[in-house]
Amino acid sequence: QLFVLANHDRNLLFGSKGTDVWALQVYLMFDGMPDGAKLLTVGPTGVFGLLTKNAVIEWQKSVGLPATGYFGSMSRGAIL
Repeated sequence: QLFVLANHDRNLLFGSKGTDVWALQVYLMFDGMPDGAKLLTVGPTGVFGLLTKNAVIEWQKSVGLPATGYFGSMSRGAIL
């Protein structure tokens, strides 16, 4: 799993930076959702910006989680 390679226990939100954000972006880019595909236009940056937040919200909706754009323990649990 991609998240095994990154710090997978940190909560991520708008403004977060790091390899765990990069790993999340890669996951979202290839999850098949339109907002995730928009991340492909810039590639993984390791910075949790608006494109990442929108992709997280879209993904959260698709898996039945509260669509907050905040990637915390519930979201990690849905991926891991």
